[in-house]
Amino acid sequence: MPHLSSLHCYPIKSARGHALERARVTPLGLADDRRFMVSDLTGRFLSQRERPRLARLTPELASDHLSLRAAGRTELRVPLLAVDVRRTVRIWRDEVRALDLGDKAAEWLSQFLGSECRLIGFDPTERRASDARWCAGIGTATQFADLNHRLAQPVPMNRFRPNLVIDTRL
Repeated sequence: MPHLSSLHCYPIKSARGHALERARVTPLGLADDRRFMVSDLTGRFLSQRERPRLARLTPELASDHLSLRAAGRTELRVPLLAVDVRRTVRIWRDEVRALDLGDKAAEWLSQFLGSECRLIGFDPTERRASDARWCAGIGTATQFADLNHRLAQPVPMNRFRPNLVIDTRL
């Protein structure tokens, strides 16, 4: 009988995630999953494919701030309540208005990744529609998540950073 063997949330796209014992499911997926991403200065999302150091970034989300931690770096707490600067960002072929989390976060991440970048939050007033081709014809919305079919070369499950891992072994 298939069963859920693990559950994971990744607050920042391409950064480390954390295991969960339970999660709240919203119309966009697991609550707070891939709610944030790192972009270059043109607004294009960055992933571990171009910036492998993202795998060493540990985010932790609280109700009023996002903490960024990495080995050898002082933790940064990014306030979330006063964010009102919007930017147009690109994730794959989609463009969406999103929230820029400010210069301190950008400076911290730019130093950590070795190139200028911005920390971006999904704007809850926006809608990013999932391409129905990748969702079995069902029109749905997402934040900054990918679908494995959209990648030029699908990656193994442990590199894709799944939310749900189903064990189908008997």
